[in-house]
Amino acid sequence: LSLSFTDPMINDTPNLVGGSIFYTFQGASTQYYYPLDIRVVGGSLMWGRRFRWPDDYFRGQWGFQVTQKQYDGDDEDLNLYTGGLTKSVGFNLSQVISRDSRDRPEFTTSGSRVTWSTTFSGGPLGGNEDFFKNVLNMDFYTPLVSKFVLVNSAKLGVISSLASENDSTSIIPYDERFIMGGNGIPYGNMLRGYSDNSIGPVSSSGSAIGGRSMIKFTSELRFALSENPVIYLLAFAEMGN
Repeated sequence: LSLSFTDPMINDTPNLVGGSIFYTFQGASTQYYYPLDIRVVGGSLMWGRRFRWPDDYFRGQWGFQVTQKQYDGDDEDLNLYTGGLTKSVGFNLSQVISRDSRDRPEFTTSGSRVTWSTTFSGGPLGGNEDFFKNVLNMDFYTPLVSKFVLVNSAKLGVISSLASENDSTSIIPYDERFIMGGNGIPYGNMLRGYSDNSIGPVSSSGSAIGGRSMIKFTSELRFALSENPVIYLLAFAEMGN
């Protein structure tokens, strides 16, 4: 259940405002990787703005979010994924700085999109979800001959704990860590040609537990068959860890 509102240009100014309240339940499943039953209730507020410098393609967005998560599973899984905790509370500040110069989002033929996302949770803000996370996404589109387009992408991420190693009451939520492989559903990173969630640290039983850093590179050669509706062929190569 989710109720949200966003005005991308409030009063016809380059300012964005928004907010949301939500409740979700996600059940443990072998098909889509949720190791625990988890209930989440929370809300968020955000503000954003289009910059005039260095150019009109830059935007910034800032948000504040409060969540409470309830975990349910057997003792072994709880110890592995939450350090034995059955509940966590998160207060986090987020920042997204982006530059988007794509000529069109449906089938981009030129331009680029770069996004830097930062999340600071816990510490002086309170709660027991204590982490600092940075993710950088870069996509570059180069037109070639005819209707061919070359797309080169990179994604880099790192997350670190703000709590001491001996603090058993603080956690990095498992859905904030980096998991890779397969289709990337529900919160991982897609890496075609590999089994779902198979890339990265695993437990002794082979279950993915998520890493604290990641890197991924992708190259695609695309050829447009139709622009409306958008239909295209592609060949790809990608790698990550």
